Amino acid sequence: MKFHHHVKAAEKHLSGAHPLFHRHIKSRGGCKIKLRPGGYQVLCSSIISQQISTLAAKSISRKVMAYCGGKKFDPEVIFQAPEDDLRACGLSRGKVRYLKALSEKVIEDPRFFKRLPRLTDEQIMESLLPIPGIGPWTVEMFMMFSLGRMDVLPVADLGIQKGFQKLFELTELPKKKQMIELAEPWRPYRSVACFFLWAMQDGSD
Repeated sequence: MKFHHHVKAAEKHLSGAHPLFHRHIKSRGGCKIKLRPGGYQVLCSSIISQQISTLAAKSISRKVMAYCGGKKFDPEVIFQAPEDDLRACGLSRGKVRYLKALSEKVIEDPRFFKRLPRLTDEQIMESLLPIPGIGPWTVEMFMMFSLGRMDVLPVADLGIQKGFQKLFELTELPKKKQMIELAEPWRPYRSVACFFLWAMQDGSD
């Protein structure tokens, strides 16, 4: 089954799981998830985006790509680049180290990202978490928006926590265990549910 067919099945399932999902899916005309292929490129962007504004992340990414000689991140160039050159693009010392570690992984194992789609979610976590600068949230976003995994629940994401609070009219942000329990009826489409929880933050439901 192709990705957009999975999304349609998810919308039907979620519409029956909660009335607010039904209204939100109807008002938005469905789920607008767009996959971003290219694991190395996506994770470089994720590392650069950590703890800075979207505008700043885009500016720094463009500078790093330009340093690489085009419109993409180049693992060979980044790995061999002097730290000062990458710092001049706006990267912190930590992010320089993280990008170099990711680049080294790709250079040492060129098929690393080609194997990931065949792995389970747990195996993907085990494969990516040892790389410096990549934490659970980054892997979850990668699985959702690059690999198109349909049943990811990023419980540490503040937007998702606020979405739960709004959806279930909670007096405070929910804890991890509560979120997992409340989201059980959404399986196997919790990723799509999360898209709508994020979208609900704009108050258009």
